[in-house]
Amino acid sequence: MREILIRCTGALPSVLLGHLWVLLTLCCGLSYRPSWRRFVASATWRPWVEARWRSARGNPYATTIGHGTIYPERPSDTQIEHEEFHLLQYEDLCFAGVFVGGIAALFDGPVGLGVWLSSGAPWLLPSFLTSTIRYKTRRNTFEAASYRLAVFEIAAYSATKKHIDGRSWLRVFRESYA
Repeated sequence: MREILIRCTGALPSVLLGHLWVLLTLCCGLSYRPSWRRFVASATWRPWVEARWRSARGNPYATTIGHGTIYPERPSDTQIEHEEFHLLQYEDLCFAGVFVGGIAALFDGPVGLGVWLSSGAPWLLPSFLTSTIRYKTRRNTFEAASYRLAVFEIAAYSATKKHIDGRSWLRVFRESYA
């Protein structure tokens, strides 16, 4: 019930954005095998996209925008957990949007609605900008500076990094409090 409350009310902008993102990649032939589980749309990158959408080490990327994720053909457990952590981040931003939008709506209803509808993924753009300003050097590529070093991405890697017992912090948390 809590998940329905979070994903269908507060995080609605992120749910809609994610579903549009996955639908767009399906319509453009970039992904296939769509699925829908617990308000999250997902699909698989087509092999020709996966061959190009890779890290410098050659690992294929998974990509989450809002409540929509596109995975490589064979995602690792760590990749799945990492992308699920991004969903939690989007939900937190959307709930912040509910409160900020609610306060704005007290003064101007349409502005408050606009603030809420823009919450989620668009609120991460300042994180890209500040990480680029902080870390862009001649040795750093734009991708490394603006994305990999953004605080939300560092948090996702930290939360899903495997520790001595083989479990991530996120898994330990879920097993302890779920």
